[in-house]
Amino acid sequence: MSQSLSRLCLQSQVSKMADSSSPGHTKQLSEQQMVALQSAERKLFWRVLVLNMALMFVNYIDRTNLSFASVQLNRDIGLDKATYGLGAGLFFATYAGMQVPANMAMTKIGGPIWLGTIALCWGITAACFAAIRDIPEFLALRCLLGFFEAGALPG
Repeated sequence: MSQSLSRLCLQSQVSKMADSSSPGHTKQLSEQQMVALQSAERKLFWRVLVLNMALMFVNYIDRTNLSFASVQLNRDIGLDKATYGLGAGLFFATYAGMQVPANMAMTKIGGPIWLGTIALCWGITAACFAAIRDIPEFLALRCLLGFFEAGALPG
């Protein structure tokens, strides 16, 4: 039942694409083409979408962890509210500023290599927060973290 529903949905999507590309022309897919299309859809889901969902989850946790760590950072490095706000602002400024250049670099380098490299650099930068000794290190790491997180989620 679900396969026939999926087949109908795919067929209607392909028909709509064919209708928009050449008016009055509808292309019907053969059974072999439908099987290949469904296989590609499954591979896309398991190889790309699940990875992106996991990256988004870790990205969200990473963004919110500063609020939990700020109490300890206040005592350890003398982080005041203004510096905390500056660090949060630097993160989002570099994150927003690097979205387009990161996507341009990904198209030049290629998705798998880009995401692997960015995830590795992002993890190293996040781990470096454990060794912060003063406020300039905190601010520099927040900038780097924004830079690397901008490239982690393409689009």
